[in-house]
Amino acid sequence: MGPFGHKRWCHELVVKKGGNVGIGSTGPGQRLSVAGTIESTSGGVKFPDGTVQTSAAVAPVAPSSIAGLVLWLDASSASSRFQDSGLTTAAAADGDPVGGWKDLSGNSYSFLQSTSVYRPVLKLSVQNSLPAIRFTAASNQYLAGPAALPNTYFTNSLTYTGYVVFKQTATSTFQSLFSWNQYAANASYSVLSDRYTGTGCGSVESSIFSRVNASGSGTNPCYTTTLGTTVAIHFFRWDGANIETRLNGVSAYQADATAAYASLDTITLGGLVRTGNPTGAFFFGGDVYEIGAYSRALTHTEIGKIEAYLINKWGL
Repeated sequence: MGPFGHKRWCHELVVKKGGNVGIGSTGPGQRLSVAGTIESTSGGVKFPDGTVQTSAAVAPVAPSSIAGLVLWLDASSASSRFQDSGLTTAAAADGDPVGGWKDLSGNSYSFLQSTSVYRPVLKLSVQNSLPAIRFTAASNQYLAGPAALPNTYFTNSLTYTGYVVFKQTATSTFQSLFSWNQYAANASYSVLSDRYTGTGCGSVESSIFSRVNASGSGTNPCYTTTLGTTVAIHFFRWDGANIETRLNGVSAYQADATAAYASLDTITLGGLVRTGNPTGAFFFGGDVYEIGAYSRALTHTEIGKIEAYLINKWGL
């Protein structure tokens, strides 16, 4: 009879030399590996950001119900889509150009395109019978937001959270889906997809990652994972010390030593367009369904509620 009143305790509980513990597992690869059901009778589970989740059942919550919303672009909202940058003519028919995507957060941070040939188009009944804004990379299509948005909320001296629901379809090298930039320092934070080769990130194929780039060379943090051409929910979260990227519910933390940017020049959707490069580059090809941003680092519980909402809404 061994400890714990069980003859086979040594086979049920394994402590490896490096400190990993296995329960019902003889070769634990993590600090704790359990082959079986884990029961929490009280307290819940504490995450690295200090938040505690007491229930696995996360009730869907609309983005507008979470405090700190500063940007909300929703392709399913007919009142937010316009053919012109003056937001006067509605984009309602399949194939209509989208020259203005109105911000629904109440902050008037709408994304616009005044040049007709660079406007993406509206496509109806694309995902879960809901529409999308479709960008064609070869046509250099993009929408630009006001510089006040990143300068007020997205400099590295602040904290923030954002998400993008999208599907990438183009396979051209270098694509920037959503980015804010400072031209003088050649610095940018981008949600990128498809092929990229850069210092700290290696060579990436069919991937999405987020990065803070202070030298134009793809420095850390960057997170890569296989994406393919399926609809994805991508969250990015900066808490003042670490950047977290979260793709379809899977998170990765990276330390960030980049100095805070004093100011930012541009914020764009569908390409990387900034001062000194007004014609743009790295254009995105695919569908964008929804974008949201918050002026603080949301808790994992809050992110889970928004994810549940997006999964239900877009039929994922």
